[in-house]
Amino acid sequence: MSAQDVQDLTKRARMFLRDGKFTDAVDNLRAALEIDAEYTAAHNLLGIAQSRLGNGKKALAAFRKGKNLDKENPVLHFNLAIALEIMEQPDKAVPRYRAAFRLHPGWLEAMNALGLVLFKQEDYAAANRTFSKVLKFDPANTEALNNKGVVLADQGRHKDAIKKYRAALEIDSKYVNAALNLSRALEDLGNFAESLEELERLADLFPTNWEVRTRLAALYQKLERHDEALDQARAILEKDPDNIHALRIEGAIQGIQGNDEEAKNIFEKITTMNPTEAGTENYDRFTTEPPESRYWLDLVPPPAATEAPPAAKAKSTHPGAIALAKARAAKAAAEGGAPVPEPISESVPTVEVPAPTPAPEPVSEPEPAAEAPVPAPEPVSEPEPAAEAPVLSAPEPVSEPEPVAEAPAPAPEPDTAEAGDLLGLMRYLMTLTEALPDSDQDNFLHSDAHMEMKFIIDTLENPNG
Repeated sequence: MSAQDVQDLTKRARMFLRDGKFTDAVDNLRAALEIDAEYTAAHNLLGIAQSRLGNGKKALAAFRKGKNLDKENPVLHFNLAIALEIMEQPDKAVPRYRAAFRLHPGWLEAMNALGLVLFKQEDYAAANRTFSKVLKFDPANTEALNNKGVVLADQGRHKDAIKKYRAALEIDSKYVNAALNLSRALEDLGNFAESLEELERLADLFPTNWEVRTRLAALYQKLERHDEALDQARAILEKDPDNIHALRIEGAIQGIQGNDEEAKNIFEKITTMNPTEAGTENYDRFTTEPPESRYWLDLVPPPAATEAPPAAKAKSTHPGAIALAKARAAKAAAEGGAPVPEPISESVPTVEVPAPTPAPEPVSEPEPAAEAPVPAPEPVSEPEPAAEAPVLSAPEPVSEPEPVAEAPAPAPEPDTAEAGDLLGLMRYLMTLTEALPDSDQDNFLHSDAHMEMKFIIDTLENPNG
């Protein structure tokens, strides 16, 4: 057996994985590892195959072995984090996701996964910051927009969450998770008409998406449109007879319509299938990407994203974002010398006669001089340019350039003053928040406005950092 045999067995296992033949994949990978026990690619794929088969402990063992063999590979940290998350060990998953991003900066999938784990641990501030960081790299990242909406919705900020979901759907109108979450947030606000419209749009786009159809059936049921709810539930059960959510909807409607015996049989079936499901809600509250959907087959991660330019932030209509954009513009202008045109005084036309063509017109006699400076480098032989040369040369600027030297000096001052005023304002506003009641202050500390105000203050206090 040679190294080529190991590679062939691993390639075959990868094909089995993609085809859903997980047992066959395990057999090939074990054969490969019998030849070369330190082949990290085989350990990585074996972890994925074992996880798909529901063998969580074996999956963890395979990923740990691979990670220990190649501690600098971000994919092995990433896949190990997913396995830990599935095994309900989020505290151990967090450092692994962070290691993946540290080893491969710009891996936004790792950042999104980290944010979701932090959210599930109810560390809302850290989750929010993580998703904001993803959006700083990629403002059009629909998963981060959806996830940020989920964090807001879980805190009861449904209107803010709706903005995030709609922003994601403007980028990708077929993003099912964002659409389902939008529908649910609208429903939570009592806007049943728009919620139903969104679900019906999704059902038309994805007629075989049973989660969409289940949500639609549940909303029909809530709106007491029982016949439509029953039609949806039965359509689901034709394809998936053991769909507990659809069974529960059908059982409830059968009971409402007086078919007690049928309703009783359905609920007995649900209890037999899974006793813990008998009294649970019709569907999950929020929809995010499941961890098991993230496994990375290859040991080479995707191309790293680059951080988006700050200008993308200016598109936000949030007052804090507008103030930040203004501060950044002032800082950029001060560094680049752009503000010089604003403080132009009467003394400037003496020197800048050639540049602003209309400006020199206050001088009555040298009107031709305004045309002469344009070809100034060429006309050495003509008599007229020779007469006008002193106007642009040293003799006259000796007396009047002193105001010109002072003109650029005040140029940065308006920007500095403006930045100082803004810094003082932001500090004052931050101080005012300390007088808020504890509950309101806690909400503010976990809000986008707080993070943006802190970012503005940091930017103004450290203009070069």
